[in-house]
Amino acid sequence: MSSVSVTSYRALSRVDMAALRTGMDSLIDAALSAGGRIDAVGGYARPVATSTAIALFGLPSVPPADVAAMTRVVFQYTFLDIPSRRAVVRRGEQGGALLRRWLGEEIDRRAAAGVPGVDLMGQLMQDGQLDREGVRRALGGMLVGAIDTTATAVAKILKVMGRDRALQDQAARAAHDGDNDALSGWCWEALRRWPQTSLLSRVAAADTVLAGLKIPGGARLVLLTEAAMNDPGAFPDPGRSLPDRQPGSYLHFGGGLHPCGGRSVNAFQIPSLVGGLLRRGPFTAGRIRWAGPFPDVLPITWEGGR
Repeated sequence: MSSVSVTSYRALSRVDMAALRTGMDSLIDAALSAGGRIDAVGGYARPVATSTAIALFGLPSVPPADVAAMTRVVFQYTFLDIPSRRAVVRRGEQGGALLRRWLGEEIDRRAAAGVPGVDLMGQLMQDGQLDREGVRRALGGMLVGAIDTTATAVAKILKVMGRDRALQDQAARAAHDGDNDALSGWCWEALRRWPQTSLLSRVAAADTVLAGLKIPGGARLVLLTEAAMNDPGAFPDPGRSLPDRQPGSYLHFGGGLHPCGGRSVNAFQIPSLVGGLLRRGPFTAGRIRWAGPFPDVLPITWEGGR
């Protein structure tokens, strides 16, 4: 693990997650107060995740819609479009330039004022292990995956639960009982059926051997995370949803040397978003509309709602 990652995780551990969660819970309640129907992506998971990311990473002066749009194009360019198409590259580079400017300006402003703040940006600045450019790069690398990772996971969990009423009822019972461990377990099991990233495309950096298979440097690899999470060697009785599986077994948020930097936030944000809907009553999920690789619209209707 790089020194930047170690510094980032150390700084993240000092952020007041209880305060972040309280703010997120208020956003969830407000979003669900209007009635029995909502777009669970564009009207719920994505704006809540955006506001939470702004509070965590420290971009209070940037409009949320701009942050959401920027992170989406940079995320697609960086992680999801290999090899990248020209239009994706252009949008990604434009978004990256905006991100560099926004973060750089806020870091400079705080440094000039001598008030680093208590969010992740402030914690990195106070840590003293990174210069301003290092702080900007650390924040940017984590921020780009923060919003659409959450929105995609929530959309897929809700869609799976919408098709499986027994699973939905079990998760709803945990939500109503305040059993956050069980609620999380049901969410991760639903996401195991339809992972936010079902496969990964990567290029081998050098010759290597994996499980006895020789892989030459430069070879393109397709890693089937969905198949891996249905491997009975890692998930006994994979056809059953079991909410008490070991959280470390899942590949939802990376693993090994490259776990998701925001997994500690995902651990409560995703179940909280799903639980907020479950506590409203039984729901049906409509058809997902996509924006490229991202779920963009998911109509959710509660029983008795309009």
